[in-house]
Amino acid sequence: MFEYEFKMAANTATMIIINRKTNKILLGKRSDDSDAFAGWWSLPGGFLNVGDERLKTVASRETMEECGLTIGADAWTIFYIDDKPGSDPRYAQVVNNCFYAFIGDEEAATAKPGDDLQELTWVNTWEARQMELAFAHNKIVKEFMIKTPREN
Repeated sequence: MFEYEFKMAANTATMIIINRKTNKILLGKRSDDSDAFAGWWSLPGGFLNVGDERLKTVASRETMEECGLTIGADAWTIFYIDDKPGSDPRYAQVVNNCFYAFIGDEEAATAKPGDDLQELTWVNTWEARQMELAFAHNKIVKEFMIKTPREN
């Protein structure tokens, strides 16, 4: 297999999950023993398994692992790509592909923390913007507020 001699960026999917009825978004509190931003609030997300999945599949897999929610790959819409070096202390650079999806109120009520999240909460986007979120998630919420439609 060919190996590129230069460092490559890691790829992630970060998701904004919106409760269609309340218009609130889902945040997770990272576990206290997390290797990055322990105990901080963040959007759900995770790394691409290279050679094994597509980014929308990452969004669905990570949402199930971290939030216990089943959201099919076709439900995700990409709205922003964040590739600023240094946003994740574990890597020199991460290309963060940001998706959103709407879910119903009944499904939202079934969300439960898993994997590396210890707690979940639903907040409006303005509340999220006032919080100090992990990684570059404040910027992602801001871009979501600017670039995406709202359902009612």
